[in-house]
Amino acid sequence: MKNWLPVLLACLGLGVCVQLGAKELSVKHKIKYDKGRISVKNKYFSLQMIPRTPDQMEAFYYARGFPPNMLKEIRELCLITTGLKNLSQDIIWLEVADWQFSADGKPVKRFHRKTLLDRWKTMKIPLRFQSTFRWTLIPEKLDYRPDEREGGNIVLPRTGKPITVNAVFHLGKNKTAGTIKIKIDNVVCAKDNDQPGKGKK
Repeated sequence: MKNWLPVLLACLGLGVCVQLGAKELSVKHKIKYDKGRISVKNKYFSLQMIPRTPDQMEAFYYARGFPPNMLKEIRELCLITTGLKNLSQDIIWLEVADWQFSADGKPVKRFHRKTLLDRWKTMKIPLRFQSTFRWTLIPEKLDYRPDEREGGNIVLPRTGKPITVNAVFHLGKNKTAGTIKIKIDNVVCAKDNDQPGKGKK
């Protein structure tokens, strides 16, 4: 079967076709832990996840004029700066909705950007600060072109337990060139006594 056609198309009546999921690719990943920072690399992309401390994020947003009540809320969140670089010659899709997070065997529900923006609206946060905060979040869906690098913050409830991330990526213009899955253990929410941008190994 051609590489560009790794999936079957189930055609229904009236000429309507439904595309079935692309096959999962067997990929070797090199995962490196450096005092909380996590790097993943394979032949398709490199991925970095950097937990941020409450003090670090408060200082970042304070410098941009955020009001005290918003800063207090942000300190209670677990922000993980996540970035990907496409090392392949194909398009790579990152859709955070496909990712699953868990701690101690129980699901950890990621904060969708709409949930956070609704919270800011309820708190009557000025629009300019809502926009700035939204700009620092990772988009819900990203398509990475060859050699492109992009990212932003993933926001989770703060927990003292190690988090497991099951990440999913799709390849190809129409997401039909294959699926890559990665399980990343021991992702932590950094504390203020950790070094900036770092947590425990």
